[in-house]
Amino acid sequence: MWPDRLVVGDRVRFDGRACTVTELYGRRLTLSDAFGDVEQVDAAALLLSDGFTMLDQRHPPHTGSGALSGGAAVRARWWLPHIVEVLTGLPPDAPSDARPRPGFDPVRNTLAEREAAKAEELTAQGVAGASARTIRRKRQRYEAEGLPGLVDGRAQRREAVGSRWDPRVLHAIQQAARPGVDGRSRSVEAVRRRVIARLEVDVQRGELMLPSRSSFHRLYTEMQAAGLLGDARRWPGRQVAVDSTLLAPLPGHYIPGGSLQLTFAVDVDTRVLLTAIVHSHARKLDGTVLLGRIWMPPDLRELWPAGGPAAASRVSRAQGLAPLIRPEALLVDGSLGRNVRGLAETCRHHGIHILQGRSASPWERGLIERLGARLSALFAQYLCSAVGDAARAAGWPVDMVQDLLNTWIQTTWIRDDLLPPKSESGAADKSGAAMRRYAGLVARAGWIGTPPSPADYLKLLHLGHRQVRSTGLYVRGRRYDAAALDAVKSAAQPDKSPSHQARWDPYDMQRVWVNTSGQCWLGIPVAPTAPPHPSPPEPDDTRTTSTSPPRSVTRRPHALAALAGPEPGPLPQPPGHDAPNPVRVAYHARLPLHTPDVRAIIQRAEQLVVLNRYATGARHGLLVHGEAGTGKTTVLKELARRHSAFPSSAWPVAETPGGREVIQTVYIQLPPASTPRTLLRELAREIGLPLRARGTYSELAQRLAQGLRTTDTCLVLVDDVHHLYSPPGSPSSAAGLVAYLCDQTSATFVCAGCSTPPLHFRETRERLLPVRLSTTPSKGSWHHIIAQAEEALRLRRHEPGTLPGMAGHLHEITGGAIARLGYLLRSGAIRAIYDGTESITPSLLDDLSAPWRPLPR
Repeated sequence: MWPDRLVVGDRVRFDGRACTVTELYGRRLTLSDAFGDVEQVDAAALLLSDGFTMLDQRHPPHTGSGALSGGAAVRARWWLPHIVEVLTGLPPDAPSDARPRPGFDPVRNTLAEREAAKAEELTAQGVAGASARTIRRKRQRYEAEGLPGLVDGRAQRREAVGSRWDPRVLHAIQQAARPGVDGRSRSVEAVRRRVIARLEVDVQRGELMLPSRSSFHRLYTEMQAAGLLGDARRWPGRQVAVDSTLLAPLPGHYIPGGSLQLTFAVDVDTRVLLTAIVHSHARKLDGTVLLGRIWMPPDLRELWPAGGPAAASRVSRAQGLAPLIRPEALLVDGSLGRNVRGLAETCRHHGIHILQGRSASPWERGLIERLGARLSALFAQYLCSAVGDAARAAGWPVDMVQDLLNTWIQTTWIRDDLLPPKSESGAADKSGAAMRRYAGLVARAGWIGTPPSPADYLKLLHLGHRQVRSTGLYVRGRRYDAAALDAVKSAAQPDKSPSHQARWDPYDMQRVWVNTSGQCWLGIPVAPTAPPHPSPPEPDDTRTTSTSPPRSVTRRPHALAALAGPEPGPLPQPPGHDAPNPVRVAYHARLPLHTPDVRAIIQRAEQLVVLNRYATGARHGLLVHGEAGTGKTTVLKELARRHSAFPSSAWPVAETPGGREVIQTVYIQLPPASTPRTLLRELAREIGLPLRARGTYSELAQRLAQGLRTTDTCLVLVDDVHHLYSPPGSPSSAAGLVAYLCDQTSATFVCAGCSTPPLHFRETRERLLPVRLSTTPSKGSWHHIIAQAEEALRLRRHEPGTLPGMAGHLHEITGGAIARLGYLLRSGAIRAIYDGTESITPSLLDDLSAPWRPLPR
């Protein structure tokens, strides 16, 4: 039988010998055999060792009012499998392929019928007092209190500790017994002196009487044994808080469902971070996998499912072992509980109690909030370092961010004491890092919780069936292969490969486990490089079968990616002035700066997108022209960002049949000396449409129009149209091509070019409405633009009113060009952060070099 904890005094069989657990410190157990030989072994290595058996299991020391001991505890544990079977249909130790017995199937039998069936079964076995009413009462208490709720209340009816003394005396003892600022516990005499000094006034008034010295010692011992003093009320796993916080904004990042969420689980008493998961707000978490990650330490997840002596040997040689914490109760925030599926049922099956977040004390809630904020800020700073360059270049995909989070937790968080703890009185607690706190509490409690058995842990992972081919097996688009699969590959038939059970953690896809022989599970790592998938992708999870039609896929063209950054999306929320420097630098590099003319053109383009989407006649676009630096490219960037980020909320988009690729926005920048045929090929390349090298001009135009309709493109952005010209004597013209595409598709064309409209575009006034952008005059809106830019700055020592006071000087050095102003303010803010001045001054702006200014002397 797999133990739920190892207690000092337990007798176990290890290495062929009967040994007794004599001491605990962290994960290290001291074993002593009958000959007096002493050996230290890791708790996980002991459980995985060959021939491990529990010979005699002692009850853990008393850890509080809710702890179990004596015959009442034995009786409560006898009731546990029966109550769990009533609730879930299966006992806790049921095999993976077990089915509910007749009368206990939750699908076919109501809860009252299952209670009656259990009462009838126990009565037939001769159990006294096992009526349906008793089963119902025990089931309700188990759901409310967990395993302690199954204890016979008559066994706990005893006089409360200290009930004969005034409550003020008990409260004074609790306050005086708290550790000092150095983390050391106080002696009983020191506590007595502090109690006398604290209650001296009340004693002199005759309001209460203090116990004598011997009575005080006896009362102190009773309170300490009952878990009413100091750390005696704390032990690893007593309460594990599960909470969620927003991840600090990342440079160039956007998630369609909102900002990235960081869900984490931390042991309240030790401050040990057990797991953390990155996900989008719109996607629910798998509560079963979440519990498995909480319960299983990170260093054991790779070895545990396979088990065996080899895994035990690797664990015993490992360094920097993570704590073993078996949760007794999960403290779940109410809003998070609605976003996690299957957590309550899984916890009930394993006897883990779920508490609402409001059940925590104010001090515990404050600790959890501080830890979440610290975790989010430090991990965002870690991502903005050189370690996160690859994820930043890929646009911050969730799976890459999760891999970095897993690495960071094992290398940084567990090793360092990142959140200096505080006691309930507010004094600094310098008891050491989280690992030392964990080791101290384990030694004081006299027992250590155990991880789930390998079979139970596998049940907490995703289940699927995969075929092993010559290239390995594929899970969620990743290829997994190892030498352990060679025997399976050689036995597989070329035309038909059998399916094998596979298990995986969806939040750590570095390894999957495959059952090839019916008994042994093989750990298969992800292959370094993945060749093209030999067959259509398999479903991600076979727990539930979905019959919904495939959804459309949105792809970002290459040029748009280069224009808008790693991922087009809304500008990040302005960080606070105390945000890390990398976060503020990324924010100031994209400091919003728009003139009223730019905003008006963007609004006009948005209206045209809606009109053209549902127009039955001629469709229109925009031709933005003006001098360099007036904001033409800014208009295209803002349109690309907004339309790609908010396709369903900003503008109505018609429904697209399932399985069809959608490219909502296309952006191209024409090279010098471009012809209409160049325009056709550039647009076709961006939507992934192959064109014949020797196709005629009309064939290319027809193919492009068909491609734009197929991809459901709504917005076409063409930059540098002044490079476009029609060769002399050529029958093709840019104006005719734009008019044809406007008629044949519902896309809105927005073109931008320098100076006045080109001669060959002047005839498109009926389709492309010309809009001119000019420099901003020194009076009026110029002061308003600068004032808004100053409000958006996140510099710590910048004096308000500095930039508006420099409005005239800024207009003189920029010529009223909004692009030049943006370059100066963004460059100045970044330099102010790097050199530590944290302020934009006239001398700093004059010292900046710019393409239109001579180098400073």
